[in-house]
Formats: sequence, structure tokens, C-alpha cells
Amino acid sequence: MFCDQCGNQIDGNSVFCSKCGKKLIDVHHESANEQAAEREAVFVEPSPQERHKNLLTAFVGKNAHEYIPKWENRKSPFSPSWNWASFFLTPFWLGYRKMYGHLALYWGVCGLMALLTMNEIIINVLSLLMAVIYGIYGNQLYYLKATKAVRKVEAYSSNDTASELALRKKGGTSKAGVFISILSFILAIAIFAAIFIFMMSGKVIFGTGVDEIGVTGMSETFEKGDDIYYEADFGGPIGRSTIELSLFKIEDGKEELYLELEEGVSPDWEGSFNLLDGEDDGDPDLERGDYILRVWDGDDVISEGEFSVK
Repeated sequence: MFCDQCGNQIDGNSVFCSKCGKKLIDVHHESANEQAAEREAVFVEPSPQERHKNLLTAFVGKNAHEYIPKWENRKSPFSPSWNWASFFLTPFWLGYRKMYGHLALYWGVCGLMALLTMNEIIINVLSLLMAVIYGIYGNQLYYLKATKAVRKVEAYSSNDTASELALRKKGGTSKAGVFISILSFILAIAIFAAIFIFMMSGKVIFGTGVDEIGVTGMSETFEKGDDIYYEADFGGPIGRSTIELSLFKIEDGKEELYLELEEGVSPDWEGSFNLLDGEDDGDPDLERGDYILRVWDGDDVISEGEFSVK
């Protein structure tokens, strides 16, 4: 800094010039005012669109640079855009992004499909369909959640700093959410298993194969020549070494005895599964029609189920 009267170089904190003695405080004052004016000139209030984008970015947090451009380039609120994470890891992505409502909906739909169809192929196809739906529309569903949170903050606060802090807390990602997803997965399996056991008590189910725990490829409709396995629930230990099975064919609304079988069991068994019809049973294939299989304990029916051969 130099004195404007004699040109002597002076310290920036000096009040008087050390050579000519001129008072310099007015110069400092004017310099400070000029700097403040410059700062005010540089600051520009962001537009509503820019502020909205900044708040969305604060809500999304990690990977906002991937989500925001997709939302900005969409032609309509529900224009599809692919998300690999929401496709391959649907429930865990929902938990990671704190979309707990959708997480509950996902498990609810999966459980309902499993209980209503009881067909592994249909269940797998519908599960894949749900994954595809979230893969296509996951970004849009997340956008709806983000904009709802942003608009709520915009309505109650004009302080950008406070708004961004609130949105970062409400949005972002959550490792705890992934843990919640894992727990919900375990809980859902336990609940669906309990409901399945309750619904299948005293029932006979059918399928195209068996493994070490029971029937697989569950179905109630088969093609002529298919292997048909049954799994019967006794409702508790059978308490005897044999069970009787009666297969009835429904003709004109009436039941006609078609086949009688006797199977060896252990007294402590609460159910059993075996081949009912197939290439290895030594009997002709079942005729086309509707059937009822009943399992007897003496004169009492302890389990029954229906199936069809097309």
C-alpha cells in the first residue's frame, strides 16, 4: 500500500504515513466499503429452479450426479429410465434409499403372490416382473419421494442452509436401511412359512417333483403323462404305520372312486410325500379330468386336495 500524497510505501495497518504524516484512515474506510460493494455485486440470488435442484441434490446425497440428470432429462414425470441397483437388489435398494413404504409393499406383494398362486414358476415369473418394474420406474418413484420432501421444506423454510441440512438428514442413504431390508426379508420368510403351514394343515398339495423336504414345482394342473407327486399333511403325528389313499375322479359333478393306495409311514410322521402318477409307477397314466385325493386314518379323512389332468 502506498501513500496517495508522497508515494511512500506504508504498512496496511498504519493510520498515518511515516514520511509525510498524512492521515490514512479514510483511505482504509473507502477500501473496505469498495470491497463490501464488490462482494454484494458478486453474490446472485439463485433462481427457484436452481434452488429446487440444490435441495434435490441435498436430499439424494450420494450419487446425486447420476439421479439429477436423469430427472432433468425426462420427458414426463413417469418417463422410464433404467436403474440396475433397483433391478438386481430391489428390496435392499429400497432400504438403502430409505423407501420403507415401498419395501413393505414389495414384501406384501411377494407374500400375496406366493400364497395365492402356490406355483413356483408363476412366483418366479412375477418376482422377475416386479424387479423389472422397479428397474424401469425406480428412479421415478425415488424422484416422487425426493420432490415431496423438498416441497415440504420449501413451504416452511426460506433458509437454504437449514433446508439442505434437514433434507440431508431425511434423505441420503442408510446402511441401517439395508440392515432393515435383511431383517424384513428374514421376517417375511418366517411369516409366509407360518401362514403356508397354517393354510396347508390338512391339505394335500401336488407338484412335478420332490426334494428332501417335499414337493417341488407345485401346481394343480398337469398334462397327461406328467409326473404327479403328492404331499399330504396329517395335522400331527399319524400314530400308525400305514395310511390309505383314495383317488376320486369327478364325472358330471359326482365323485367316482378311481384308485385306492396304501402307503407305509412312520407313526411319528406328521406328513408324507410320494409319486402318485408317472412313468415309474408301473400303472397307466391318469386320464384327463378333475381329481380329488383323500388320505384316510381309519374312517376319518385327515387330508385332501384337488388337481386336474389336461
